[in-house]
Amino acid sequence: MKDVLAEVDGLAFCHTRIEYLDLVLSIEKANSDFVFMWPKERHVEAIHRLDEMHISIANVASREFVGYMILAGIGGEDLALEFRRLVIADKGKGYGRTSIKFVKEYCFGLLKYHRLWLDVYTDNERAVDLYRSEGFVQEGLLRECKKHGDGYRSMLIMSMLESEYAELR
Repeated sequence: MKDVLAEVDGLAFCHTRIEYLDLVLSIEKANSDFVFMWPKERHVEAIHRLDEMHISIANVASREFVGYMILAGIGGEDLALEFRRLVIADKGKGYGRTSIKFVKEYCFGLLKYHRLWLDVYTDNERAVDLYRSEGFVQEGLLRECKKHGDGYRSMLIMSMLESEYAELR
């Protein structure tokens, strides 16, 4: 993978290239119960937008593509970064936790932002527990905000402030 932003605990975080999008879409489809499905064109847009970052995640040793993430709010005057999406192919290997550590350091250490926030489905208990264990605080609930089949799903809004990140370090 080229354009490495950082290597953390055996994972490389790189700018996503167009040729990776078939992998991105296949991982997204396999995780469609917990992430919004985007058409390929929207991923291409995210790669090229100045206020978004589309980041591929690879295992350094095997060079295997293991997931991707999307950040939004780059360059915003409020210094608030949205952790828009994290999708990992192989669960249970610590890739999600390592990715969250990368995002926190990128947001607070490199960008010097004030706030990092995300939304997550309330029934994605594994992700909610992971975010909490990494210091994110629940600040709101969007009740039945997303249509899902014949019903609706709720989402939590979670965040971390720069002062909270500094305390965790």
